[in-house]
Amino acid sequence: MDGAETGTGVWVSATNTGTDPLNADTDGDGLLDGVETNTGVFVNASNTGTSPLSRDTDGDTYSDSDEVALNTNALIEAQARLNYLASGVAPAVPLGFRRAGQNLILTWPRGILQSAGDVQGPWLPVAGATTPYTNAITGGNKFFRVLVQ
Repeated sequence: MDGAETGTGVWVSATNTGTDPLNADTDGDGLLDGVETNTGVFVNASNTGTSPLSRDTDGDTYSDSDEVALNTNALIEAQARLNYLASGVAPAVPLGFRRAGQNLILTWPRGILQSAGDVQGPWLPVAGATTPYTNAITGGNKFFRVLVQ
């Protein structure tokens, strides 16, 4: 026992973690207590930011270890977005669509709507497009995607 593992079940600080000194994984989530730093910020698998006292820190029904193993965030969506942005890869956004007569109505929560005549591109921004965007169904193929930065 190093003094940090007080066995109280209550996190006070990094020097009073409340974890069980006789159990390397107090919450049974598959992550060693030492990597669960309870900071709320996921850095990497050795500094997960998760709680060593909660099997599912973010409450989404997936264990913290499953989320770390699958490279998803065991914390919150906002932190996941920051992690993606730090990696240079933006998170995907849904592109909704529905037909209205001879029009296709597209909706998306954020980002820049792009279109191309071929699925492999070239992809160009749709000038002035805001959600919802109405596109007349005419002529040949037209593909859409959303660029998130």
